[in-house]
Amino acid sequence: AVGFPEGLHYSYDSEKIRLASAWKGRFIDARGTWFERFTPPAEPLGESLMRFPQGQPFATLDREDARWPAWEDQAKLYKFGGYRLDAKGVPIFLYQFAQWQMEERIEPMGQRGLRRQWNIKYEGIDAATPRDDSVALNLCVHLATKLTRNSGAQVDGGGLHTRLVISPQGVNESGDRIIQDERGERWIVPINGKDQQTVVVEYTW
Repeated sequence: AVGFPEGLHYSYDSEKIRLASAWKGRFIDARGTWFERFTPPAEPLGESLMRFPQGQPFATLDREDARWPAWEDQAKLYKFGGYRLDAKGVPIFLYQFAQWQMEERIEPMGQRGLRRQWNIKYEGIDAATPRDDSVALNLCVHLATKLTRNSGAQVDGGGLHTRLVISPQGVNESGDRIIQDERGERWIVPINGKDQQTVVVEYTW
């Protein structure tokens, strides 16, 4: 779990590479994890708890109507590399997915919500392997039973308001789409073929 003086905190699942939950107010009671063995994870002490859906943020799709893969289908393509702290003391999570290196930074916007930024760099397999642009990298920024697009840059669902602030193609021409699968509806943002790109979303609830 990551706590901030603004009173908005979050937990990050480094095993499945995902934002797990966020809440406002008090942080966590970690006494059990410090002094007792075989205890469950510490629970948030605050309020306005938002549990983010299960599932990985990135996937490779070979066509627009392809099914979003389950975690088990692409888990071997992920490799978590820990984190580092920036100048403000905010963690930047480091991980690799397939041929891309990711840096993910999450920080509060006061008590309104979270700002989440991915810096994405294409590394390739090796210099002798040609790039396969038919396999597109896609980012899932929201998942809920039902999603409602309130504007070109904002989609709501499951009590969460998600706004696309920066995308590789520009917010107005991002090529984003909402797709359906067995878990509900996903808001997908395609990542273009540039060697480096940035995506930023803001969550409020």
